[in-house]
Parts: sequence; C-alpha cells; structure tokens
Amino acid sequence: MFSLYCGDQPVDSKLLAFLRIFNMNEEQLKQISEEGCLEKLGDLESDVSQELEQKVWSFLETRCSLLLRSYQNFEDNGKISDGDTLSDNARLCLQLRICEKSILQRTLEFAKSKKEKYNINGSA
Repeated sequence: MFSLYCGDQPVDSKLLAFLRIFNMNEEQLKQISEEGCLEKLGDLESDVSQELEQKVWSFLETRCSLLLRSYQNFEDNGKISDGDTLSDNARLCLQLRICEKSILQRTLEFAKSKKEKYNINGSA
C-alpha cells in the first residue's frame, strides 16, 4: 500500500521506487541490480533513464486520471456550506472525498509536470 501526499511532492520514495521497478524492462532490472544502485530508485532527484521516467510519470498520470473519474459519480461541488442538512457522518465523508480529490488532482499535475520535463529536455 502506498500513500499520496498533499504537499509539493505528493509521491514518496517507496512509491517512486515501486513505479520505477514496475515500469522497468528485464534489461533495466538486471542493470540496476548489477550496479547496486537500488537505493537511488526512490530518489526523486535521480533519473534512471529518460525512457523509464517518461513511463513512470505517464503511468502515474493515467492512474490518477482514472481514480479522479471515479469521483464523478459523487455530486459535490468541493464545498460544504453551513446550511447543509447532512448528518455528521455524511459531512465527514464529503470532506474526505473533497480531500482525496484534491490530493489526486495535485498528484496528477505533479506527474504531468514531471512527464513534460522528460519530453522537453530530452536528457535524464
């Protein structure tokens, strides 16, 4: 289980390492294990390869987009007004949904910006 966060870096090192390993081909896995650089897989400042970073951030972008689409079934406008007649439990559920959507949106934007970095620069 991995968590996303609401700060400037919504992806932690464990999730990043997982995403990189998940998106590696057999040759990349072999190379990284031979080099003994497994610890750099979780480092946001380290790039394994331009191709891999592109895959990682595209994968995360797609997953966040899919999760955000699942929230379209809920009717909320991102606000809770004082005039709502919601029960305490319903109000807490609504607050949770709003926070989850916000974190997913921030992570989606983060992944898009990282992906664009590897499209534009052409270097890793």
